[in-house]
Amino acid sequence: AAALGGHAACIRRLVTAAPAAAVTPDQRSGRPLHLAAAEGHEAAVLCLLELAPQAVALQSNSGRTALHLASAMGHAACIRQLHAAAPAAALAGDQGGVRPLHLAAAEGHEAAVRCLLELAPQAALATMQGGRTPLSLALGQQRMAAARALLGFPPAAEALPGLVAAGEPALPLFAD
Repeated sequence: AAALGGHAACIRRLVTAAPAAAVTPDQRSGRPLHLAAAEGHEAAVLCLLELAPQAVALQSNSGRTALHLASAMGHAACIRQLHAAAPAAALAGDQGGVRPLHLAAAEGHEAAVRCLLELAPQAALATMQGGRTPLSLALGQQRMAAARALLGFPPAAEALPGLVAAGEPALPLFAD
């Protein structure tokens, strides 16, 4: 509950008294760092990373890290904190091969997309199961701001002709 609410001082007291609390899932299998990252609680994320740095590598039942959740919810500041603690997590796929950039693009979080492109540019061309890239997800979900951010990144932009040939809707990109 402390992580979900972003109560960094409470987290500090709990983890100092019982270090396992930093990595123990709640009743719904949510780990403290995952919960804090999903809610965008920067102070709580920083506190948990300081007290339990190993928590950054923990995965949910579906293979998602705290970075996946921060990306899905568009919390760019938390993305930066988590990436600083574990740079490789930006390229880690869940059980379906979904990377943090896929989630940010599919949800249309332009700032998170730009942040992830800056931190892990090679993720722009990563494919998940079914061969979808972050750009193809953004186009498919009609998340045009996220698609434009990806198109501003040359390797992703080079993939556009292939996506259009595969039937992805690109026309909305050029509408005002």
